[in-house]
Amino acid sequence: MLQSPMEVAGRRFEVEYVSEKRKTVAAYFYPDRVVIKMPLSLRQGSRTHVLDSLERRILRHLEKLSARGFEALDKEKLPQFQNGQQVTVLGRAFDITIIEKQSAKRPKAVLRNGTLIDVTLPASLQGQPAAEIVSDLVRRVLSKCMLPDLSARLDAINSMYYGFSYNTLRIKKQSRLWGSTSYPEGNININYRLLFAPEPMLEYVMAHELSHLKVRNHSKSFWMLVERAVPDHKQRRRWLRQNGSRLGIGIQNENVSYVAAPPLQQAQAP
Repeated sequence: MLQSPMEVAGRRFEVEYVSEKRKTVAAYFYPDRVVIKMPLSLRQGSRTHVLDSLERRILRHLEKLSARGFEALDKEKLPQFQNGQQVTVLGRAFDITIIEKQSAKRPKAVLRNGTLIDVTLPASLQGQPAAEIVSDLVRRVLSKCMLPDLSARLDAINSMYYGFSYNTLRIKKQSRLWGSTSYPEGNININYRLLFAPEPMLEYVMAHELSHLKVRNHSKSFWMLVERAVPDHKQRRRWLRQNGSRLGIGIQNENVSYVAAPPLQQAQAP
């Protein structure tokens, strides 16, 4: 087991261990912690050997991050919204109003007329900053509002290129993943910030997660599945690496252009 907390360049990281249904051991890095996920089937003796090897790789990675002031960890921020702001989500415009009321007992947000997100805050807030509360409330409203649209897009991609079976689609607040697929439930999760991305990026992540229903790793056969629907997946992944941290913050889908390559296959997959 790795010592917890770990300290690199004066920064402390708690180490958390998660055993779950998976085939590989992986480390996930956050601003104040490192989460290590391990297969349930990994035996104690093998676990010690694997973690000893992983510790060296984790330390090397943290040292690389420290050389840039841990910028890669700290840049994960949720979109911030202002009173009177208009945001465009996959071609739909939403106006945001934020008001304070003495009579309000708790923060809340409602969607009115399909285009207005009305946020109400108590006059005096305690604990969590108002900006974080507003961000979370707007996120929930937008996710609920856009879920039917995203579900229809996912169904269309699946029908045209794959024909796989899955349970449901969820839009989630995910700090390090653009998408994920749960097994054996067959749920597909999409990162909320993709609502602010150019549509080709959303389509790529959907094709990526649909492909994981068939192949759980990132082998050659997996990428061949992704390529059915997204032949330029490498370019789209590169775009997300370069621009993803600003989605919904300093970058909006209406002022970003991306010309997608045509799909390789139009017929429904067997």
